Amino acid sequence: MMIKKILILFALIFALLVPAAAWAYDIADWDDLLTAIASADGDIVIGGEFTLQDVITISQEVKFTGNGTIKAAAGARHFNITSGGKVTFDGITFDGDSNGGIIVGSGGSVEFTGTTTFQKTSAGNGGALEIAGGGTATFSGPAIFTGNTATTSGGAIYSAGTVTFASSATFGGTGTTDKNTAANGGAVYVASGGTATFSEAPTFTGNTASSNGGAVYSDGGTVSFASATFGGADTANSNKAANGGAIYSTGSLSFTGAAQFTTNVA
Repeated sequence: MMIKKILILFALIFALLVPAAAWAYDIADWDDLLTAIASADGDIVIGGEFTLQDVITISQEVKFTGNGTIKAAAGARHFNITSGGKVTFDGITFDGDSNGGIIVGSGGSVEFTGTTTFQKTSAGNGGALEIAGGGTATFSGPAIFTGNTATTSGGAIYSAGTVTFASSATFGGTGTTDKNTAANGGAVYVASGGTATFSEAPTFTGNTASSNGGAVYSDGGTVSFASATFGGADTANSNKAANGGAIYSTGSLSFTGAAQFTTNVA
């Protein structure tokens, strides 16, 4: 009897000291997704392809995983992360189908782990990702941006806040639909007060701006590269713009390693 009581006591102590495992929500439909986000007490698993019915606003801590694809609703962004929102996406592909992308508002943050892909997203600013002043975005794993578009600035990324790439990043590609496009900053636009830091060696291939910065436009912002490659083997794979085929900068621009510029066109 005494041994049984001791075992029960140990079990109770263990339960108090060790946190219970978080739930994992396997999402089958729209209602499942809204319920999981409202609960915010476990990973939200996106397996296969899931199409949103509307933009989702998040103001709490949420994690998405599952290596699936999230498609945007017609005419809407994927997510709007507002103040207090702390969102992690692990190995997710974002398909815009000419819509979509993510907004990170002031006081909001997002981290992308695993391999992240943004494809065919489109918006006024930051086709894939628009970061407001006071917002932060971190890519801890490889990032791929293909076929994203902004009518104004930042075909893939618009940053008035902080964006950090701790791993490799690929913008554009050699395919006819791979390039990111915008009026300014075909791939990346950094506004005054904004920062973009590339700790690994990003590649920019075939991105296009009708005005400034085929690949990158630092419009009074701060852009830092460890090293980088701009352009491709021929003009078909070059970054193009009216001014600054690869980069156009009126802000702070720095390289701490080697930079390669090949067949960029202005």
